Amino acid sequence: MRMPYILLIVALTLNAAANLCLKHSANLAGTGSSLADKLFSPSGLWMGLGLGLFAANVIFYRFALEGVDVSVGYPIMVGGGLLIISGVAIFVFGESISWKLVVGYLLLVAGLVFISLHISEQAKAAKALQHPSGDAVAAVARDAGHDAKS
Repeated sequence: MRMPYILLIVALTLNAAANLCLKHSANLAGTGSSLADKLFSPSGLWMGLGLGLFAANVIFYRFALEGVDVSVGYPIMVGGGLLIISGVAIFVFGESISWKLVVGYLLLVAGLVFISLHISEQAKAAKALQHPSGDAVAAVARDAGHDAKS
């Protein structure tokens, strides 16, 4: 069960890094440059790196979804990525922060905590269904008072 969540964390980190590369690219390009100047410059290199990181993100996210419900994985990816991006934007790019943003981030963290609690409950329920042999059918039969082999 852990590997899909590790893949999800890698995916959200790649997604956040891609967004930050695009922001850095935009900061380097300025507003007066032509499209060609933006593409064939350090700005364009950062944009290309961002696109590559987005592609890697999609690959890792796809494999994470083999073991994570999308109703859980997507909020974790978006929320976790948002927190990473916002932290870097504020502390590295010098973007402003307001009390409204702080409240929003706190609500986001609270939401991620509730999602984590849901994941924990799912893991406990799955473990409770497991028979010592690893056979869930035997565990259900045992709990119903029947022998799984009969």
